[in-house]
Amino acid sequence: MKSFFKKKTNETNVPEWASFFDNNEYSLFIEEVENYFKNLNIQYELADGELFAEENEFGFSNLGLVNLAQVCKQDKPKYYKEIISEHFSSLAASRATARTDNGKIGLNVMCNPTDYRKKLKQILK
Repeated sequence: MKSFFKKKTNETNVPEWASFFDNNEYSLFIEEVENYFKNLNIQYELADGELFAEENEFGFSNLGLVNLAQVCKQDKPKYYKEIISEHFSSLAASRATARTDNGKIGLNVMCNPTDYRKKLKQILK
């Protein structure tokens, strides 16, 4: 006999932007991202595939999580913490070195092949 009442579960629903994760992978990914910012005492807010950080010494503000999530997905969940830490640490370092002598911020550019989006869509299917 089926119940008409929904059972409460502790499972996190995976959002569309992270549909390549299963529930456990996504939960661990978000937990490790949150832990990274909590350990730095940076206030943040998670949104749909983005993290909005309050002003901080590292220059973090609006951060996309999709690319980082894709990198994590390519490895084992036990390495998510290390991957996330390295990602944000290198981002902070690159922002620090992007400053010129007069304090202005330089421009960092990421170049991708013209068929990058097409290949990415195929991989994520």
